[in-house]
Amino acid sequence: MAVDHHATPLLIARLLSELAALPHAARVRAVEDEPRFHSRDLCRLLLEESRKAAFLDGSLGVDWASLAARVAGRLGPETGSASTAALRAETLAILGNAYRVIGELRAAEECFLSAEQLLALPGVATPALLGEVRS
Repeated sequence: MAVDHHATPLLIARLLSELAALPHAARVRAVEDEPRFHSRDLCRLLLEESRKAAFLDGSLGVDWASLAARVAGRLGPETGSASTAALRAETLAILGNAYRVIGELRAAEECFLSAEQLLALPGVATPALLGEVRS
């Protein structure tokens, strides 16, 4: 796993623009293969994009949240295990909500169950995160 890279907001916005220009399969490959995309800040920006897209284009909301989940899964433990687990739980909750919007209720349920498992880890659950996962 790659070390979490702290980058400027401008660099993160450029990474998002670069991903947005690609077809989904190429986005997935880029996020999985290129360490420059393994960033907490990019993950959060992808989650924002998912939230914005979910009700306008549910499939796009799923795509962005799925990418965020892939990024979160590549953040190394050195970035803080509780904070990384919290980000992964948030990502799964947002992905679950995006699946719910497009009617994929079974996939949504799986995401929420996985997020709940992460919430059980010490130092992960916060009131805001609990609300996101249990909404």
